[in-house]
Amino acid sequence: YMTLCDIGSHVSYLETLKAVATQAVSAIENARLYANIQKVYLSTIEVLATAIDAKDPYTRGHSRRVTLYSVAIAEQLGLPAKEVESIKYAGLLHDVGKIGISDSFIRKPGRLTDEEYGIIKTHPSIGARILRPVEFLADKVPGVLHHHEYYDGTGYPDKLSGEDIPLLSRIIAVTDAYDSMVSNRVYRQSISSEDAVANLKTLAGKQFDPKVIDIFEKVLPQIKKEIKEYATGIATIIFHQRDIYIANRRYWHFDYRMFIGSTCRKESQSMDI
Repeated sequence: YMTLCDIGSHVSYLETLKAVATQAVSAIENARLYANIQKVYLSTIEVLATAIDAKDPYTRGHSRRVTLYSVAIAEQLGLPAKEVESIKYAGLLHDVGKIGISDSFIRKPGRLTDEEYGIIKTHPSIGARILRPVEFLADKVPGVLHHHEYYDGTGYPDKLSGEDIPLLSRIIAVTDAYDSMVSNRVYRQSISSEDAVANLKTLAGKQFDPKVIDIFEKVLPQIKKEIKEYATGIATIIFHQRDIYIANRRYWHFDYRMFIGSTCRKESQSMDI
Protein backbone atom coordinates (compact mmCIF):
# COMPACT_ATOMS: atom_id res chain seq x y z
CA TYR A 1 0.00 0.00 0.00
CA MET A 2 1.15 3.54 -0.77
CA THR A 3 1.30 6.03 2.08
CA LEU A 4 0.16 9.62 1.69
CA CYS A 5 3.84 10.55 1.47
CA ASP A 6 4.37 8.02 -1.33
CA ILE A 7 1.34 9.31 -3.20
CA GLY A 8 2.57 12.87 -2.84
CA SER A 9 6.00 11.94 -4.17
CA HIS A 10 4.43 10.02 -7.06
CA VAL A 11 2.23 12.96 -8.02
CA SER A 12 5.19 15.31 -7.81
CA TYR A 13 7.22 12.99 -10.04
CA LEU A 14 4.42 12.86 -12.62
CA GLU A 15 4.08 16.63 -12.57
CA THR A 16 7.81 16.95 -13.19
CA LEU A 17 7.62 14.52 -16.10
CA LYS A 18 4.66 16.43 -17.51
CA ALA A 19 6.55 19.72 -17.28
CA VAL A 20 9.61 18.22 -19.00
CA ALA A 21 7.45 16.68 -21.73
CA THR A 22 5.69 20.01 -22.31
CA GLN A 23 9.03 21.77 -22.65
CA ALA A 24 10.27 19.09 -25.04
CA VAL A 25 7.18 19.40 -27.22
CA SER A 26 7.58 23.16 -27.23
CA ALA A 27 11.26 22.88 -28.19
CA ILE A 28 10.46 20.45 -31.02
CA GLU A 29 7.71 22.72 -32.31
CA ASN A 30 10.00 25.75 -32.14
CA ALA A 31 12.69 23.84 -34.03
CA ARG A 32 10.18 22.83 -36.68
CA LEU A 33 8.95 26.41 -37.04
CA TYR A 34 12.54 27.66 -37.25
CA ALA A 35 13.34 25.14 -39.98
CA ASN A 36 10.23 26.18 -41.91
CA ILE A 37 11.13 29.85 -41.55
CA GLN A 38 14.65 29.13 -42.81
CA LYS A 39 13.20 27.34 -45.84
CA VAL A 40 10.96 30.32 -46.57
CA TYR A 41 13.93 32.67 -46.22
CA LEU A 42 16.03 30.56 -48.57
CA SER A 43 13.19 30.34 -51.09
CA THR A 44 12.83 34.11 -51.03
CA ILE A 45 16.57 34.60 -51.50
CA GLU A 46 16.53 32.13 -54.41
CA VAL A 47 13.85 34.19 -56.15
CA LEU A 48 15.89 37.34 -55.60
CA ALA A 49 19.06 35.67 -56.89
CA THR A 50 17.19 34.58 -60.02
CA ALA A 51 16.03 38.16 -60.55
CA ILE A 52 19.62 39.40 -60.22
CA ASP A 53 20.98 36.88 -62.71
CA ALA A 54 18.14 37.68 -65.11
CA LYS A 55 19.56 41.16 -65.66
CA ASP A 56 22.16 39.50 -67.88
CA PRO A 57 21.23 36.30 -69.76
CA TYR A 58 24.92 35.32 -69.76
CA THR A 59 24.97 35.10 -65.96
CA ARG A 60 22.02 32.74 -65.49
CA GLY A 61 22.81 30.41 -62.62
CA HIS A 62 25.94 32.40 -61.66
CA SER A 63 24.81 33.17 -58.10
CA ARG A 64 23.93 29.52 -57.46
CA ARG A 65 27.23 28.26 -58.76
CA VAL A 66 29.17 30.81 -56.69
CA THR A 67 27.20 29.60 -53.68
CA LEU A 68 27.88 25.94 -54.45
CA TYR A 69 31.63 26.54 -54.72
CA SER A 70 31.69 28.81 -51.66
CA VAL A 71 29.82 26.37 -49.42
CA ALA A 72 32.20 23.59 -50.46
CA ILE A 73 35.19 25.74 -49.46
CA ALA A 74 33.57 26.66 -46.14
CA GLU A 75 32.88 23.00 -45.36
CA GLN A 76 36.44 22.01 -46.32
CA LEU A 77 37.73 24.69 -43.94
CA GLY A 78 35.60 23.17 -41.18
CA LEU A 79 33.69 26.38 -40.50
CA PRO A 80 30.79 26.21 -38.01
CA ALA A 81 27.34 25.50 -39.42
CA LYS A 82 26.23 29.09 -38.81
CA GLU A 83 29.11 30.45 -40.91
CA VAL A 84 28.40 27.94 -43.67
CA GLU A 85 24.79 29.18 -43.63
CA SER A 86 26.04 32.77 -43.90
CA ILE A 87 28.19 31.80 -46.89
CA LYS A 88 25.13 30.29 -48.55
CA TYR A 89 23.11 33.50 -48.24
CA ALA A 90 26.03 35.82 -49.05
CA GLY A 91 26.88 33.77 -52.14
CA LEU A 92 23.35 33.97 -53.46
CA LEU A 93 23.17 37.71 -52.76
CA HIS A 94 26.69 38.88 -53.58
CA ASP A 95 25.50 40.71 -56.71
CA VAL A 96 22.20 42.00 -55.33
CA GLY A 97 23.47 45.57 -55.72
CA LYS A 98 23.40 45.16 -59.50
CA ILE A 99 19.66 45.69 -59.22
CA GLY A 100 20.57 49.36 -58.89
CA ILE A 101 22.89 49.39 -61.93
CA SER A 102 21.65 50.20 -65.43
CA ASP A 103 21.28 47.19 -67.73
CA SER A 104 23.06 49.16 -70.45
CA PHE A 105 26.27 48.96 -68.39
CA ILE A 106 25.86 45.34 -67.30
CA ARG A 107 25.10 44.11 -70.83
CA LYS A 108 27.48 46.40 -72.70
CA PRO A 109 29.31 44.28 -75.31
CA GLY A 110 32.38 46.51 -75.47
CA ARG A 111 34.85 47.88 -72.97
CA LEU A 112 33.42 50.05 -70.19
CA THR A 113 34.53 53.64 -69.90
CA ASP A 114 36.18 54.71 -66.65
CA GLU A 115 32.94 56.42 -65.65
CA GLU A 116 30.84 53.34 -66.41
CA TYR A 117 33.26 51.09 -64.54
CA GLY A 118 33.09 53.47 -61.59
CA ILE A 119 29.32 53.01 -61.53
CA ILE A 120 29.62 49.21 -61.76
CA LYS A 121 31.98 49.32 -58.77
CA THR A 122 29.20 50.76 -56.60
CA HIS A 123 27.20 47.53 -56.66
CA PRO A 124 28.71 46.07 -53.44
CA SER A 125 27.80 49.21 -51.51
CA ILE A 126 24.32 49.27 -53.03
CA GLY A 127 23.88 45.62 -52.07
CA ALA A 128 24.95 46.31 -48.49
CA ARG A 129 22.43 49.16 -48.22
CA ILE A 130 19.68 46.88 -49.54
CA LEU A 131 20.44 44.10 -47.05
CA ARG A 132 21.23 46.04 -43.84
CA PRO A 133 17.58 46.74 -42.89
CA VAL A 134 16.74 43.01 -43.13
CA GLU A 135 17.50 41.66 -39.65
CA PHE A 136 18.22 38.04 -40.56
CA LEU A 137 20.61 39.15 -43.33
CA ALA A 138 22.55 41.74 -41.33
CA ASP A 139 25.47 39.40 -40.56
CA LYS A 140 25.79 38.53 -44.28
CA VAL A 141 26.36 42.17 -45.28
CA PRO A 142 30.19 42.07 -44.93
CA GLY A 143 30.37 39.13 -47.37
CA VAL A 144 28.42 41.13 -49.93
CA LEU A 145 30.08 44.49 -49.29
CA HIS A 146 33.68 43.31 -49.49
CA HIS A 147 33.74 40.58 -52.15
CA HIS A 148 35.66 42.87 -54.52
CA GLU A 149 38.36 43.80 -52.02
CA TYR A 150 41.84 42.70 -53.14
CA TYR A 151 44.18 40.82 -50.85
CA ASP A 152 46.88 43.46 -51.45
CA GLY A 153 44.52 46.32 -50.52
CA THR A 154 43.86 47.73 -53.99
CA GLY A 155 40.25 46.57 -54.31
CA TYR A 156 36.96 48.27 -53.51
CA PRO A 157 34.97 49.74 -51.83
CA ASP A 158 37.14 50.15 -48.69
CA LYS A 159 40.59 48.99 -49.84
CA LEU A 160 40.81 46.38 -47.08
CA SER A 161 43.74 43.98 -47.26
CA GLY A 162 44.77 40.52 -46.08
CA GLU A 163 42.78 39.03 -43.25
CA ASP A 164 41.10 42.38 -42.57
CA ILE A 165 38.85 41.30 -45.44
CA PRO A 166 36.07 39.09 -43.99
CA LEU A 167 36.60 35.40 -44.73
CA LEU A 168 33.17 35.22 -46.41
CA SER A 169 34.30 37.91 -48.84
CA ARG A 170 37.67 36.26 -49.53
CA ILE A 171 35.91 33.00 -50.37
CA ILE A 172 33.30 34.62 -52.61
CA ALA A 173 35.99 36.69 -54.36
CA VAL A 174 37.66 33.48 -55.57
CA THR A 175 34.51 31.61 -56.57
CA ASP A 176 32.95 34.67 -58.23
CA ALA A 177 36.07 35.24 -60.34
CA TYR A 178 36.35 31.56 -61.28
CA ASP A 179 32.73 31.27 -62.41
CA SER A 180 33.00 34.51 -64.37
CA MET A 181 36.05 33.21 -66.23
CA VAL A 182 34.53 29.83 -67.16
CA SER A 183 31.24 31.36 -68.29
CA ASN A 184 30.53 33.18 -71.54
CA ARG A 185 29.92 36.90 -71.11
CA VAL A 186 28.58 39.44 -73.57
CA TYR A 187 32.05 41.01 -73.84
CA ARG A 188 34.17 37.82 -74.05
CA GLN A 189 34.18 34.04 -74.42
CA SER A 190 34.74 31.65 -71.55
CA ILE A 191 38.08 29.97 -70.83
CA SER A 192 38.77 26.43 -69.60
CA SER A 193 38.60 25.46 -65.96
CA GLU A 194 42.33 24.76 -65.96
CA ASP A 195 43.15 28.20 -67.37
CA ALA A 196 40.81 29.84 -64.86
CA VAL A 197 42.53 28.12 -61.93
CA ALA A 198 45.92 29.10 -63.36
CA ASN A 199 44.76 32.72 -63.50
CA LEU A 200 43.63 32.55 -59.88
CA LYS A 201 47.04 31.22 -58.83
CA THR A 202 48.78 34.01 -60.74
CA LEU A 203 46.83 36.52 -58.67
CA ALA A 204 47.30 34.73 -55.33
CA GLY A 205 48.48 37.20 -52.72
CA LYS A 206 47.55 40.10 -54.99
CA GLN A 207 43.84 39.86 -55.67
CA PHE A 208 43.01 36.65 -53.84
CA ASP A 209 43.76 34.88 -50.56
CA PRO A 210 46.29 32.11 -51.40
CA LYS A 211 44.84 29.77 -48.76
CA VAL A 212 41.35 30.05 -50.21
CA ILE A 213 42.68 29.29 -53.70
CA ASP A 214 44.43 26.17 -52.37
CA ILE A 215 41.22 24.90 -50.75
CA PHE A 216 39.18 25.75 -53.85
CA GLU A 217 41.55 23.73 -56.05
CA LYS A 218 41.07 20.74 -53.74
CA VAL A 219 37.25 20.81 -53.76
CA LEU A 220 36.77 21.84 -57.39
CA PRO A 221 36.98 18.34 -58.95
CA GLN A 222 34.18 17.06 -56.70
CA ILE A 223 32.01 20.11 -57.33
CA LYS A 224 32.52 19.82 -61.10
CA LYS A 225 31.54 16.17 -60.84
CA GLU A 226 28.36 17.07 -58.96
CA ILE A 227 27.43 19.72 -61.52
CA LYS A 228 28.05 17.29 -64.34
CA GLU A 229 25.87 14.68 -62.62
CA TYR A 230 23.07 17.21 -62.20
CA ALA A 231 23.30 18.10 -65.87
CA THR A 232 23.22 14.47 -67.06
CA GLY A 233 20.53 13.32 -64.66
CA ILE A 234 22.77 10.89 -62.76
CA ALA A 235 22.44 12.57 -59.37
CA THR A 236 20.02 11.09 -56.88
CA ILE A 237 17.24 13.64 -56.58
CA ILE A 238 14.22 13.21 -54.35
CA PHE A 239 11.26 15.49 -55.01
CA HIS A 240 9.23 16.48 -51.98
CA GLN A 241 6.92 19.47 -52.06
CA ARG A 242 9.06 20.96 -54.85
CA ASP A 243 12.14 20.88 -52.62
CA ILE A 244 15.27 19.17 -53.86
CA TYR A 245 17.50 17.28 -51.51
CA ILE A 246 20.82 16.41 -53.13
CA ALA A 247 22.38 13.22 -51.77
CA ASN A 248 25.11 14.95 -49.80
CA ARG A 249 25.34 17.41 -46.89
CA ARG A 250 24.21 20.43 -48.88
CA TYR A 251 20.56 21.45 -49.07
CA TRP A 252 19.10 23.61 -51.81
CA HIS A 253 15.55 24.81 -52.33
CA PHE A 254 14.91 25.31 -56.04
CA ASP A 255 11.93 25.20 -58.30
CA TYR A 256 12.87 21.83 -59.79
CA ARG A 257 11.70 22.72 -63.29
CA MET A 258 13.94 25.77 -63.35
CA PHE A 259 16.83 23.86 -61.73
CA ILE A 260 16.80 21.03 -64.22
CA GLY A 261 15.46 22.90 -67.21
CA SER A 262 17.92 25.78 -67.32
CA THR A 263 20.55 25.89 -64.59
CA CYS A 264 22.00 22.42 -65.18
CA ARG A 265 22.08 22.77 -68.95
CA LYS A 266 23.71 26.17 -68.64
CA GLU A 267 26.35 24.78 -66.30
CA SER A 268 27.17 21.85 -68.54
CA GLN A 269 27.63 24.24 -71.46
CA SER A 270 29.62 26.93 -69.72
CA MET A 271 32.00 24.87 -67.59
CA ASP A 272 34.89 22.88 -68.96
CA ILE A 273 33.85 19.55 -67.52
